[in-house]
Order: sequence, then structure tokens, then C-alpha cells
Amino acid sequence: MGIVLKFALIFAAASIGAISAKRVAVRAVGQYYCRGEPLVNHTVWLIERNNIFGHTKITSVQTDRKGQFDISGNAVEWWGDPRPAVYIEHRCADEPRRTEGKICTTSETMDIPKAFQNQGYLPKYTMHLSLRRLDEPIEIHKGYATVAATRRFWDCILI
Repeated sequence: MGIVLKFALIFAAASIGAISAKRVAVRAVGQYYCRGEPLVNHTVWLIERNNIFGHTKITSVQTDRKGQFDISGNAVEWWGDPRPAVYIEHRCADEPRRTEGKICTTSETMDIPKAFQNQGYLPKYTMHLSLRRLDEPIEIHKGYATVAATRRFWDCILI
């Protein structure tokens, strides 16, 4: 019995060393506007995108009186590379969508490219999202490489 237990402990220790989480530190800053006004006191999330188990919310911040935010954190992934992104839900879209008995919310996810990620706990780089007018179509937004990785989804809830 003792030999089996020793073998199990050695196997477990070797497995833990072989399987380790990948951690990246990221930071993003930006500013959101809605219909010509700053989007004030609105929650912006830093998430780790995961297609199988759903996205992991890492941290959140509130936009200030100018609609600006500064968010940073660590994305961790056990299988594959972490895919951090900035996520926001809002009711400011090209055409506000209200259907009978429903209010629609828009969410946008902006991937943080690998060029703005570094291994470890403290971010070395800052991704600038610049000014983002949430009521404009995404194609009009002039920004960095994040525009191609921006996704917009509608989610309607019953009222």
C-alpha cells in the first residue's frame, strides 16, 4: 500500500509541473460616448474569452464623468493561450431598438491583441481604445487594430 501511495504522489507532482496555467497581464484605457455625451458611471469589464465554458469576468471599473476608464488585470488560461478582452453592455446603439414589451441592450467585446499582453502579474503595455462613440456603427470608428476584433450583439429582455 505504501508503494502505491508513493507512486501516486510522484505522479501527481509530475502532473502539476507539466500542467501549469498561462497568465498574462493587460491594461486598457479608453473613453465612451453615447449620443454626443460621455457615458458616465457605466461598468466596463475585463474578461477572459472562453468558447467552451463561457467568458470569465476578471475585473470591472466604472467610467468617470468624462466617460473615461482605465482597467487592468490578469487573464489566466489552463488550456491554450489567454484571450483577454474589454466588454461593455449599453443601450446606446445606431438605432435604439425597442420592440413591443422588450428593451434591447447592446454588448461589445474588444479583444486585446497579443502585442499588448505580457506574461506575469503587472502590465507593461497599455492598449488605448481612444474615443469610442457607441451610437456609431463599428465601421465608422477609427481606432487601432481592435476594430476588426470588435463584436456587437443585441440582447433583448422583457419589461
